[in-house]
Amino acid sequence: MVSAGSGVNFISLDGLSITALTEEAFARLGENGKIHASHNHSCLECTQPYRETQDSLPNESATVKMVVIDGIVMGPQHCAYDNCSNTLVNHRGGVFCDVHNQEFGARCCVHDCQNQKIDNTQACNEHQEMWHKYNLEHSSDYLNGA
Repeated sequence: MVSAGSGVNFISLDGLSITALTEEAFARLGENGKIHASHNHSCLECTQPYRETQDSLPNESATVKMVVIDGIVMGPQHCAYDNCSNTLVNHRGGVFCDVHNQEFGARCCVHDCQNQKIDNTQACNEHQEMWHKYNLEHSSDYLNGA
């Protein structure tokens, strides 16, 4: 779609890594780090009516526009510990700086809980139901209203 809007016939090789594909797209379509043809783009795949909950009717006056980015952290890039502004040790899903990650990284992420979190989750045994509900409500199917 962006390629057509630019008047450029963009074709790439099959099997490129996301990094190689992104570099090639920016080389062919980009202007100073931006692909301007995508600026006012809106279609049914990338723009959806906002839903308060999965079961609610869509709010036609409020839309959610999906944006494709490559490796850019959207949101806070500093430690979640109170009054700490140090850089995150992990920008992809991390919440603490190196110091606070060593101290709190293995603990349950529910506020004021001191229990150790269960492997491959962010919650302790007591808070697993909350963790599963959070994952469900932040899944792509849920956010898309499916």
